Amino acid sequence: MDKELIAMNFEEKLCYTMNKFEDVIIYGYKDIGSCVFDYINNLELGEKVDNYIEKIKSFAHTGVQVSERQKNGISIKSILDLEEYKDSALVIVATQEQHHDAIRKTLEELGFKHILYIMRSDYAYMQEIVKKVNSIKFSIERSLSLGNKEFVIYPFGENGKLTKRILNEAFGIQEKYVVDNILCGTDSNIKSVEYLKEDYKKEEFVVLLSIFYNPPKTNDVYKQIGNFISIERLVDVLSPSTYFNPKAHNGPVEISADIRYKTIECISREIYINGIEGAVAEAGVYRGATARRINQLFPDRKLYLFDTFEGFDERDQKKDDEANRFNEKLDFTNTSVEFVIDQMCYPENCIVKKGWFPESAAGIEDKFAFVRLDMDLYEPIYAGLKFFYPRMVNGGYIAVHDCRSNYFDGARDALIDFCKENHLNYMCMPDTLGTAVICIGF
Repeated sequence: MDKELIAMNFEEKLCYTMNKFEDVIIYGYKDIGSCVFDYINNLELGEKVDNYIEKIKSFAHTGVQVSERQKNGISIKSILDLEEYKDSALVIVATQEQHHDAIRKTLEELGFKHILYIMRSDYAYMQEIVKKVNSIKFSIERSLSLGNKEFVIYPFGENGKLTKRILNEAFGIQEKYVVDNILCGTDSNIKSVEYLKEDYKKEEFVVLLSIFYNPPKTNDVYKQIGNFISIERLVDVLSPSTYFNPKAHNGPVEISADIRYKTIECISREIYINGIEGAVAEAGVYRGATARRINQLFPDRKLYLFDTFEGFDERDQKKDDEANRFNEKLDFTNTSVEFVIDQMCYPENCIVKKGWFPESAAGIEDKFAFVRLDMDLYEPIYAGLKFFYPRMVNGGYIAVHDCRSNYFDGARDALIDFCKENHLNYMCMPDTLGTAVICIGF
């Protein structure tokens, strides 16, 4: 290995290696190979890379026959048919690591001399970059399709600079200006949020919000603009919501321990792709961790938040006790309305209903596309199902948490009773405490 490569990160190593060759073959054309191609394609947005895609001569495979003949406009060939490149080409092996030894043997037997292996950590890194770039591209693309022509970028950190690069180079559009409340103090070309606020009143443009939402670190970034920018003039380019990026509907949902959150993300995708209207709600908010995700995934919807914000109501606990339903008597009092609202991406969308449910729901006339019930005990869960079910939009979803919980028996009992009475079916997701999802049929 060249000494220079040892201290390089993956991107530097890939650029350094590819710059040495005019011909490149990507060995593997499925998930990892496609990711390598997309990653290289994205590198061309940078100043230090030039014409990398033109260097790719073929995707390669071990077999003699390959059903697909092209991918991304690049031919797919058997490695046996690419021996003409054995002395000149760099072969990037883009397969699972357990196949590397066998592929190394094949390439050595064929006489290929220059090989770069994509390791698992490299693939994970590339996936993250490709996902980020595509999210920005597709979000801008959607905004342009709506007729928007002028853009302001805010804030101007690493992701802001990437957004600028994509806007300038992929779309050929120069931003109106960039905004950053810290950097404006040292660079006169960067505007303050106060400047943006005044200009917003006079000019028509869209703000490209270029930061991952990660409270509490990023709360101030959202708050600085949330009180004067409407959702119609905001594009959150890194948001997981398909409201901003409809193309994300067909993209993979990342596997993680947060299955309950991923379930809500999948539900939100279906609601947007099917054009399901309606508000969203959570009953049983506690400190707002899940409500925050709902708020982020449904940036254009009213979000009703139901909770006592003082823990369980004694009337509900008493009824579970009288019915011999197990109830762990957990303490949920360490919360407040102010704390919860402070977690939200779009607090202006939130409608807080403090008090005992269902009394706290009096007077609500909205229809709902998605409702999450996390009130743990039988009475409030059953009351939630009884209240929301007739108010659900066709094509909507109700999620009931704690249906496989060791702490509370009431949630599952209430779900089963209500579903039997109303001839409904449900599915329990594989999260730790069991979220059951009821689909309101078309």
